[in-house]
Amino acid sequence: MINWGITIKKYREKMKLTQVELAKRVHITSTYLSAIEHNRKEPSFSLIRDVSRAFRIPQEILYWDAVTFPESSNKDHQKAISLAKSLVESVYNQVNP
Repeated sequence: MINWGITIKKYREKMKLTQVELAKRVHITSTYLSAIEHNRKEPSFSLIRDVSRAFRIPQEILYWDAVTFPESSNKDHQKAISLAKSLVESVYNQVNP
């Protein structure tokens, strides 16, 4: 599963942007951004590209960070995703000190 809402909100808050500010940067309404952050809407691939540009990070960081597995999934898969997320966080912190 890909959880765009939590990921976009996390990076938006790290950059200290309001929903209104990010929405303006990516040419959507703050209402639509709120719906994405609350997982009521799914962003398009072009919107993910625009959001990653607004955050000044590669799209791949957003993709990896957004991946989640249900609690009932294989524990090895959960560990692998957890490690990937740690790597993503490390890369992000190096890009945006």
